[in-house]
Amino acid sequence: MTVQQLFAVAVKMTADGARADLMGMASVLHRRGIDVLEAELTRPTCGLRMFTALFFSSPQQASTVLRTLESLVDVLDASLLEVSDARSNRELTVC
Repeated sequence: MTVQQLFAVAVKMTADGARADLMGMASVLHRRGIDVLEAELTRPTCGLRMFTALFFSSPQQASTVLRTLESLVDVLDASLLEVSDARSNRELTVC
């Protein structure tokens, strides 16, 4: 049994291919079988965009997602954080 943890990923990318970037990010998460709780793509600012996502996965899956996102063409930087905020866990259980 693999333990699922809550992770957040942040990806800084160029603002050039906005629609393709969003689809690329969604595709990576979908192909890896990730349960996404929320995702956001910011409007272009100073030639850059940010994609962020909060998701449940195993640590190994999260690491693979990060490496895959880093390899995308328009990605300049990507980071992964394990989320241990109790407030986030409470929000997940609200019906």
